[in-house]
Amino acid sequence: MTSELLMATASPPFSVNSTPNGGLTSSSREEDEDDLLTDHYGFQYSPQQADMHYMKDVSPKECRKKETKWLKILDNWDYWIQKKPEKIKKYCRAGVPSSLRSRAWMKLSGAQLLKEQHPKNFYNDLLRKDDNRWCSDIDKDLDRTFPEHEQFCSDEMHQIKGSMPELRNVLKAYSIHNEALGYCQAMAPVTATLLMQMTPEDSFWCLVAICQYYVPGYYNMGLHQVKVDAAILDGLIIHMLPHIHKHFTSCDDTSQTVDALLYCTEWFMSFFTRALPWSCVLRIWDMFLFEGVKVLFRTALAILQLVFGNSNQRIGCTGFYDITKKLRNLPINITHEDVLIPQLLSFKLTSADLTKEHRRQEKADKEADVRYNRTLSINKRTSQKKK
Repeated sequence: MTSELLMATASPPFSVNSTPNGGLTSSSREEDEDDLLTDHYGFQYSPQQADMHYMKDVSPKECRKKETKWLKILDNWDYWIQKKPEKIKKYCRAGVPSSLRSRAWMKLSGAQLLKEQHPKNFYNDLLRKDDNRWCSDIDKDLDRTFPEHEQFCSDEMHQIKGSMPELRNVLKAYSIHNEALGYCQAMAPVTATLLMQMTPEDSFWCLVAICQYYVPGYYNMGLHQVKVDAAILDGLIIHMLPHIHKHFTSCDDTSQTVDALLYCTEWFMSFFTRALPWSCVLRIWDMFLFEGVKVLFRTALAILQLVFGNSNQRIGCTGFYDITKKLRNLPINITHEDVLIPQLLSFKLTSADLTKEHRRQEKADKEADVRYNRTLSINKRTSQKKK
């Protein structure tokens, strides 16, 4: 299931090369190499960052039960997607078993169907093409894409034997496949996330599906669609979180307002891979690949509610810079999946709601254009009279 709502991007005020909360920069990894631990997902971290690298305790019996359910679905996908989509949604919201996430994401995203509709060697044929237009840009971003993950460490050994060459190949193949779009920096963490779950070829097809079905126009030059989505999020905040909207538009220390574009750009462009603990990221992706972009909006609303929903939270953070800093560095207690996931599911946001808000924003933009043109006309006539 994909979204019919177009989305896009804007120049990110939060760097898309920043590490996830609790992650390590290359320099800190070099300094503390002897003390580093590696979590269940392959991320290296220091003992002081353990809270960000938890793994939810699930019994083997519960794991086997979930795997059995998902195997039944994946082995008979056409029946389930046509006859019991609500069951699939329920299971996606409960989380896909890690052992089956690769197969599930391929089915959920439509990537498996795309792959089957193309020649068998399509991906490898793309890599054989002598087209390196985007390679220098891609190479600049490789070292900055999850440098704290064991697959993408920037040391020489991982550059040769790790997943860096695979990341480069997938991004190169996509830039050739979609010549009109080419490459965007924010594609790197998305592709790396896919590579943590599946083969390079399947990662390529998932990237194609995500860009084509879920967020068309998201990585285009000019980033118009993310600005559209930021405006939609602003509208949703006005109607669903009016207390937070009031707080964001009445900062103490500046005349600036905290617009959604300031903080949702990186969240949306990287699908929260740069903002949340990995167990939470995977749960969000499980839902996103079935339900579409409304999951991104729900997650953003949930974060805002958990961070600023309480009056005491707002009293203690009234300045523009305090607010934006807090949104860059989310409190650990609100990012645990047992806290964030129930909160985002509490927002009954539908695709129809997003479409309605989109139309409301379009109408407001047109009215603003009319007022602007009318002002220009009046100024022009006034100027002519003076002459």
